[in-house]
Amino acid sequence: MGTNRTIALAVLSVVAASLLGCATPTADTGTWEPVQTYSGSYQPGWELSDFVPRGSTETWWLSGNLRRTEPFSLGYQPNGVHLFVTVEGQLSSRGHHGHLGAYRRELRVIRVISVKRL
Repeated sequence: MGTNRTIALAVLSVVAASLLGCATPTADTGTWEPVQTYSGSYQPGWELSDFVPRGSTETWWLSGNLRRTEPFSLGYQPNGVHLFVTVEGQLSSRGHHGHLGAYRRELRVIRVISVKRL
C-alpha cells in the first residue's frame, strides 16, 4: 500500500508541474515601436480582442488601457460588439500574440482617444 501511494504522489507531482508550466506566461521578448495613433475596427469578446487597422486586412490583438471601451460591452450582445476606435499605443514586432498566440501583432493601448459603435 505504501508503494502505490508513493507512485500516486509522484504521478500527481509530475502532472501538477506540467500544468503549472502551461499557465506560466512567456517572457515578453518582442520589440515595441514608438507610441503612435491608430484607428480601426475593434471587436472585443471572450478570448478575442480583434483590431483591424484602417486600410489593412491584418488583425492584431488589442490590449492595455481599454477602459473607455468597456461600457459598450455591457449586457447581452447577440451579434457581438463592433466598435470603431482611435487609440494611442505601441505596436509589437511580428510574432505570436494574444489568446493562444493566434495574432501576428499586438497593439498595446496607452490611451483611447475615441470610440463609437459600428
